[in-house]
Amino acid sequence: MVKIYYMRDNHSFVPIPRDPGEAEDILRQEFDEGYMHGTLFCRSPGKEFVLHANGREHLEEFIQEARKLVTP
Repeated sequence: MVKIYYMRDNHSFVPIPRDPGEAEDILRQEFDEGYMHGTLFCRSPGKEFVLHANGREHLEEFIQEARKLVTP
C-alpha cells in the first residue's frame, strides 16, 4: 500500500488519503491552520513524488497537482 504524507512547516506529518476529494479537504484544512509551506510526498516502490506548497496565493495550483498525485 502506497502511503502519502503532508509534512507541515514544523516538520510534523499528516497522512493523506488516496481519495482525491478527501485529500483535498485535508490539505485545505492544513492551509487554513497555517501550514502553507509544507511538502506533499510519497516514497514507495513504483510511486515517488515531492510537491512543495508555496503559500496561500498558490493554493489552487497546489491542490490541482496534489489531486493528480494522490489518485491511485
